[in-house]
Amino acid sequence: MEVNINQSIEEKQAQKKVGIKKYLIIGGVLVIVIVAGIFVWKKQSAEKSSSKEVPADLIGQYKQDLNDLQKKAETSGSKEDLQAYAIAQYATGNAMGAIETYTEQIKKDPNSIVAHGGLANALRDQKNFDGAIEQYKKVIEISPTDISAYVNLASVYQYQLKQTDKAIEIYKQAIEKNPKSADLYVLIGLAYEQSSDNGSARTNYEKALEIDENNVAAKAGLERLVQ
Repeated sequence: MEVNINQSIEEKQAQKKVGIKKYLIIGGVLVIVIVAGIFVWKKQSAEKSSSKEVPADLIGQYKQDLNDLQKKAETSGSKEDLQAYAIAQYATGNAMGAIETYTEQIKKDPNSIVAHGGLANALRDQKNFDGAIEQYKKVIEISPTDISAYVNLASVYQYQLKQTDKAIEIYKQAIEKNPKSADLYVLIGLAYEQSSDNGSARTNYEKALEIDENNVAAKAGLERLVQ
């Protein structure tokens, strides 16, 4: 299933230094990887929704550039350089460092959905779920149609906190703002399936197929329900 929800990184800032745009683009890849992990859930087990795997070549590039990015961030203190450094820190496994850097960026750019979303991901990885929830909600407050923020927020409730009912409510809110997203109907279908509400799961898988008749995950969901 192809997930097209990396539009959450919508900041289109003027890039004054070579390399910043590259890190924003790669940051988008991280969002796709995080969200795509949700779709591996099977009926027998509700696995952790987010994946921290990043292609080895990207990690290598981040590691190679990390010192330069740190120097730029410390020297200029600009929101762009702080963001590039935070993205690289997170990609190379330094979640605590990313938390500090994103926090500094937010002081300079309080409405950055990249910073709030990145901070939320890092807090989640450190098992600070309350903090992560607060930051995902902040992204939604800034950008009410941001699908990835809803999905990541719901996944914290569904997989980390085992509160599937709350996850379903978040998915409903997301669908209200994004009624044409087949992916959201698949995700809420998975949540209903996990809750053994197969009737609601079927309804949502069918809705996903109404929007996208080739949706592989929705088809697979319906096939599971008839087994």
